[in-house]
Amino acid sequence: MTKVRKTKEFKLARNFLLSCAVFFISVLFILVPYKISLFAGRTLGFWFCFLFPRYRDIAGKNLKKAFPDKSPVEIKTVRDDVFRNMGMNLAELCMLNFRSRSFWFGRIEMKGKEHIDKALKEGKGIILLSAHIGNWELMGACLSMAGYPLDVAARVIKNVFLNNMLVFFRSLRGVNTVYRSGTGNLRRMAESLKKGRFLGILIDQDTRKGGEFVDFFGMPCYTPLSVARFSELRNTVVLPGFIYRKKDLRHSIRIMPAITKISDRVAATAVHSRIIEDFLRKYPSQWIWFHRRWKRQPV
Repeated sequence: MTKVRKTKEFKLARNFLLSCAVFFISVLFILVPYKISLFAGRTLGFWFCFLFPRYRDIAGKNLKKAFPDKSPVEIKTVRDDVFRNMGMNLAELCMLNFRSRSFWFGRIEMKGKEHIDKALKEGKGIILLSAHIGNWELMGACLSMAGYPLDVAARVIKNVFLNNMLVFFRSLRGVNTVYRSGTGNLRRMAESLKKGRFLGILIDQDTRKGGEFVDFFGMPCYTPLSVARFSELRNTVVLPGFIYRKKDLRHSIRIMPAITKISDRVAATAVHSRIIEDFLRKYPSQWIWFHRRWKRQPV
């Protein structure tokens, strides 16, 4: 019993210290000018890639699987850009609530807004099919700032301090977090759609349950069926939506036309996965390749 208690205390202390470090870095990002903050974020991402070889190796191996035709130099370039982009994402997330709406709208373009307005005019609940591409947190905040009521389905981060910090940051921009697990949360997501709200669901990670194996970059990949499941509700529509960082470091949000409903959940999820893959092939450096996406394989 003593050993277990010490382990829990150690993890709690470690998580608290990590949260303090993140908070300190956040303050620095907030205080310095935007361009300097982005530069610092890029540098932080580079050093993370250098100092944590485990994640660097996972990213490299995943990229080789997904893009077997790319040369080692091309793989390394994309891999390094992934970490630099994540560093800039962190910087922008820290600054999110300390810059005005006009500031962000001046740095983000949105295309495909007509698909949202059409669905809302028809009184439909909107399932936003997305992934951890570009600065996905910024996309959610931007949609909320544009006047679209948004709930996001999310898993609980093990570090309770970081989890609460992230949920708080989202809420300040009007984005409501609904946890995937927990009593009554599935019902809350369904109610969100029935009320005509957005429900953002990212299905590009292995959630350990509620999924099936579908093709992703030519390999079987365990993928959540949540979008397919909620699309079965009456008067709902699925709109794919992604954000990516452009070469000038500004952002572009792309909202795509509604997906034709497919009654079979696995077949529908395969279509959803293919849409994500097609977008990633255009912007390969924008995704979290250090996630062990193909860890589990069919028996």
